[in-house]
Amino acid sequence: MRPLPAELIEHYQLDAPNLIYLVKLEWPSGTVRAHTGIGDLMMAGETWTGVGNLGGISDVTDDYELGRSEITVELSGFDRDLLRESFRRDAVGRTGIVYAAVRDAQGVPIEASLTPLFAGYMADIPVTLGDANKISVTLATDTAEPSRKTPGRYTDESHRRLYPGDHFYRWSAKTSDRPTYWGNKRDAIEYK
Repeated sequence: MRPLPAELIEHYQLDAPNLIYLVKLEWPSGTVRAHTGIGDLMMAGETWTGVGNLGGISDVTDDYELGRSEITVELSGFDRDLLRESFRRDAVGRTGIVYAAVRDAQGVPIEASLTPLFAGYMADIPVTLGDANKISVTLATDTAEPSRKTPGRYTDESHRRLYPGDHFYRWSAKTSDRPTYWGNKRDAIEYK
């Protein structure tokens, strides 16, 4: 369970909570700021663009065994430029934050209530095309390996680029091409 500030808990317990969610993504071409309302919003000295019903935010999922938490933010109804931008591989590994803020009776967000709910890195950016076009950005926290930005390739060359002189994957190419006979004397492969 994630702890929330008292003012947010108080508003969640109302019959009709008046909350707004804000998302900040450090995209390669610049910072993207969006909120679940409509129109531009000035908050914390920054301008946030409203996406209304075209955006969505999932619940936070926690995997306590792996030490990983994830949340997905979605955008539908996008143009081709945004679609092209979503295919940039250098976005994976960059930071993203999801905030919540309380709105007053007139629907104006109260700046003092701006609270980060989730902070992590962009782990995946899948695109769904067809009847429901949408771009999803999965933000994750990975306590087991927080500095890993991209999965990379598990080859001898890529490993030695990071760790010169270490030949951990030296036989991986030969091993992957050979059948494995578990519990049999035939599985002993001679490497030369």
